[in-house]
Order: sequence, then structure tokens, then C-alpha cells
Amino acid sequence: MDPLAPRVLARFLEAYGTGRGWEHRREKEEAVIVNMPPHLQALWRKTKNQFKGTPEQRLEKFLEYVHEHEGEAMSVLQDEADKAVQKMVREYQHREEPEPVYHHGPHYVLPEPVDDIPFS
Repeated sequence: MDPLAPRVLARFLEAYGTGRGWEHRREKEEAVIVNMPPHLQALWRKTKNQFKGTPEQRLEKFLEYVHEHEGEAMSVLQDEADKAVQKMVREYQHREEPEPVYHHGPHYVLPEPVDDIPFS
């Protein structure tokens, strides 16, 4: 294969924009996500393929969907919260226990108390 071929192909794709379609789709999806409340993003990831149109239209249709299906929105929110809690529990269980640090000086043995010391 000619070593120049990959560069020629890349220039062709760049010139005709066929290699950048995913960028445009990603930018449109990000435009929807930016304007969305953060707690609804998990439900958006699950249902985003149902909504067609411009980013504004998709967001509007999605918010209508959430309003009509509040139970589903809450269950997805609960599932995400459960996953986050399980992740934190796993991290807590797998962390290494640090060695205890003693801030006391050397241990001294105190002498036995003596009762018959004459004080004069």
C-alpha cells in the first residue's frame, strides 16, 4: 500500500465532510444536554433516540415525555442513585486500611506508689 494513501483518504474525507458526521451529531446532542436539568440526563441517555428534530425540538419533546412519564423518570433517577451508592460502598470496602499513627511519646512504666515515705 502506498504510504501516501491514508493522507489522501483523510484529505478527501475532510474536503467532503463525510468523516465529520459524528462530530455534528455529537454537537447537537451536547446542545440538548447543556440545556437540560442534570437529574434528567440519565433518562435522556436511555430515551434520546426517540426524539427527532433540532436540539430545541428534541429538548422540548423530551421534557414533555418526562412530564407524561414521571414514574419512569423517578425510577431511572433512583437506579442511578443506587448505582452511585453501590460504587461508593465498593470503593470503601476495597480501600486499604492505613497503619495507625501513634502520637504519644515513648511508653514509660510508672513506679509503684510507696506509702511509707517519711515527709518532714
